[in-house]
Amino acid sequence: MALYGFACIGCVNMQTVTDMTTPLFIPAFVEEISVEPDRVLASIQAYQKDLQTGLVEVSLPAKSYCDLLFVRGQVVNAYKRGNKTERIPPPDHFPTPGGAATLRAISLTPQAIRLAKILLEQVGAVQPVETRTDTLESQIDKWRALPFPGLVQVRWPGAEALALLTGSGRPPRHTIFIAANQILQSPGGMMALYGWKERDCSVTYYSSESQTLAWQEYLLHYSFIWMAGHLLLRVEELTGRLLLNSVLRETNFSAAAHGLIISFAPGNVTDQTIFTSPEESAQAYKRLMEQILTHVESIIGADSLKSLVQESTMRMQPSYRRVFQENFNFSRPGPSRAPDLSERTRPASSPQRL
Repeated sequence: MALYGFACIGCVNMQTVTDMTTPLFIPAFVEEISVEPDRVLASIQAYQKDLQTGLVEVSLPAKSYCDLLFVRGQVVNAYKRGNKTERIPPPDHFPTPGGAATLRAISLTPQAIRLAKILLEQVGAVQPVETRTDTLESQIDKWRALPFPGLVQVRWPGAEALALLTGSGRPPRHTIFIAANQILQSPGGMMALYGWKERDCSVTYYSSESQTLAWQEYLLHYSFIWMAGHLLLRVEELTGRLLLNSVLRETNFSAAAHGLIISFAPGNVTDQTIFTSPEESAQAYKRLMEQILTHVESIIGADSLKSLVQESTMRMQPSYRRVFQENFNFSRPGPSRAPDLSERTRPASSPQRL
């Protein structure tokens, strides 16, 4: 039996708060499938064969959960929730003494998977604040002004929302809104949250300062796409579209050759690749950034490239700048000269943990 499908929405008791032993996205009343222990993996494999992207939640007896995050049919991360939440290797069996397991599946975009990771690794760690919907915007604006990213979770009796804040007063990066028989996933739109008609809600703020694995992955992701996008925009301003297109062509080819769903365009980078760990993401981003810089250096020279990287780095928000500097060290010493082939092909250094 396939495990996918869009959610239909119901109501949730406002006294229920998200904790480690509560299903995620309670308003999403998707089909719940009761499965005998020896059939759990077969049911999950059906989801894999359909190349689905989303969350599969396996509810086990004694109020424990196994959450599987899929991207195009592949399990990218698995979590065990009980008295605490742990990121675990994808399980190859599901012991369920005392009864059958229950499976729920929710379709999500790759961008929303990042939010689900952040939530899973901090759920239950922060106490929600009870407030009114008409004060929600002013409260979120205070969190938006903080100099680092954060995730806001809002819950009403009949709806739920997540908003990823990029920090320093900038607009939200991505939102998920679950209500009215649908799941709305958008690049930062907040009108559904601020315009929701229920009066009371609870709101929880999860800070990136916690430095969970999910936050480390997100900070690497955003620092990479911001820097790559800004560099490509500046290269076009300096050299024109024709030379930029050669950089884009080679970089897009390299990303596809390594199985990455990352597309590069003038001034814009779209990254739908979800990595399994900060180390894996750092290696992939470092390889692509090295290739971009090598191509750009061959066009504008080492000194101009160094100035361009320094200028771009200083324009980054502090939390992203710190991650970029810790993980991407691309200094090219020496006076201005023609690019040296030995420099351009030297191996990249190993990525560092945040």
